[in-house]
Amino acid sequence: MNKIKGHFLIMAFILLTFQSCNSKKKTDELTNSKTIDSLKSTTTTIMDSLKVNHKEENTKMATSETILNDCKCDAVAYITKSPTAGIKLLDKEGNLVKTISFDAENEEFLKVFLQDYKNDLFHIKSLSNPFNANFNKDDSLSNLWIKSDLLEVFLPDRIGKVNVYSDANEKSEILNKVSTGQSYDLKLIKCCNNWIYGVYSDKSDNKVEGWFHPSDICSSPLTNC
Repeated sequence: MNKIKGHFLIMAFILLTFQSCNSKKKTDELTNSKTIDSLKSTTTTIMDSLKVNHKEENTKMATSETILNDCKCDAVAYITKSPTAGIKLLDKEGNLVKTISFDAENEEFLKVFLQDYKNDLFHIKSLSNPFNANFNKDDSLSNLWIKSDLLEVFLPDRIGKVNVYSDANEKSEILNKVSTGQSYDLKLIKCCNNWIYGVYSDKSDNKVEGWFHPSDICSSPLTNC
C-alpha cells in the first residue's frame, strides 16, 4: 500500500511540475507576444513620424521652389562704375551686342530695371541715366542681358540690422541679420518680384547670403536711405 502511495505521489509531483512548466511557458509566450506587439507599435510610430517629417520637408522645398517658379523678377539695380572698355550688353546666349558708357566721375549712374536672370546674367527690362536725357531715348538698350558683377544694390546705412530671409517672403525663416552701417553693398545672385537674393560682405569680408526685403534696399546709390 505504501508502495502504491509512493508511486501516486511521484506521479502527482510530475503532473504538477508539467503544469507549472506549461503555465510558465504560456506566461512567457504571452509576455513575449506583448513585447513584440509593443515593439511593432513603437516601430510604426517612428516610421509614421519619419514619413510626416519627410513630407513636411518636401512640402517646404516644394513651396520654396513654387515661390521662385511663380514669381517674376521685378527688381532694380544700379551701375555706378563705368570701365574704360565700356559696359558690355549681351544677348541671352552671352554674345556681345552693344557697349555703353557714362560719366561716372560726375556722379552719373545707370538705373537698371530687371525682368529675369539665368546663371550670372540678368535680363534688362530698361536702362535709364537720371543725368542724361539723351541716353534715356535709346530704346535699343532694352531686352538685352548684362553680367551680374556689373550690377550693384545698396542696403540702408542706418542704425539697426537688416533681416536676411530663407525665401522671398516675410513669413520665411530669418537666416541672419546684418549691420548695414558697416558696409552696405550687395552682390546680386537672383531676384523674385522686387526681392533680391544676394551676398552681403562686411568690412572684414564676412559673407552672408540670402533674400533681402524690398524695403531694405535703397532707391538711389547717391543716398544712404
